[in-house]
Amino acid sequence: RVALLSLLVNCGLVAIKLAISFFTGSLSIRADAVHSFVDILGSGAVILGLVISRRKSRGFPYGLYKVENVVAIIIALLLFGTAYEIVHEAIFAPPQVQEFSGWVLVLVAALVPVPFLFGRYEAGMGRRFNSPSLIADGEHFRADVLSSAIVFLALLGQYLEVPLDQVPAILVAAFIVKAGWDILVSGMRVLLDASVDPGTLETIRATIAGDPAVVEVKEIRGRNSGRYVFVEAEMTLR
Repeated sequence: RVALLSLLVNCGLVAIKLAISFFTGSLSIRADAVHSFVDILGSGAVILGLVISRRKSRGFPYGLYKVENVVAIIIALLLFGTAYEIVHEAIFAPPQVQEFSGWVLVLVAALVPVPFLFGRYEAGMGRRFNSPSLIADGEHFRADVLSSAIVFLALLGQYLEVPLDQVPAILVAAFIVKAGWDILVSGMRVLLDASVDPGTLETIRATIAGDPAVVEVKEIRGRNSGRYVFVEAEMTLR
């Protein structure tokens, strides 16, 4: 349900931003609309990943849980492609400036906190259910608030007849690349079986050592795998 709500929010943002871009001719808003459109693809991929990851079979008794991390990496690659298109258009496309009324500024300002609030909710739900794809999508949403604020400043400059459109568009692309890189690194760590953090391993060690049947915990190793944590412990028993 959270992933579906993310999809609906992104559809609404794309529709509003495209309409504003049409009325103002702003490249930065059009870039932000393209960014949100990629988010639609990402939200759809998240839903698909969540559905597939819950399926179990004899060949995959734990389910296809790493599909969520593959989806997160796909989202990251989509972000890199989006950033390239925005920078290319900002550098080579001729500017198209149109006059618009002040209500457009009010509408864009109202959109600024939307991605932050929803992203905080979605990332929180992802951590609650240990879902990598929801966390990635939520953090991506939260990163959008910076690009939305820059777009608002660009539009304000256009309203005041100050040419600022190309620079904010490139800054939006930089934020997109940063968000994509963070998601890519997180997903790759899981797919490559990165170690569990030392604090968690120490908690597990203490839990095992606290059992009356355990004399000594000789060695403990752990790895993150999607929503699961797998642990190997070597111990001496009474």
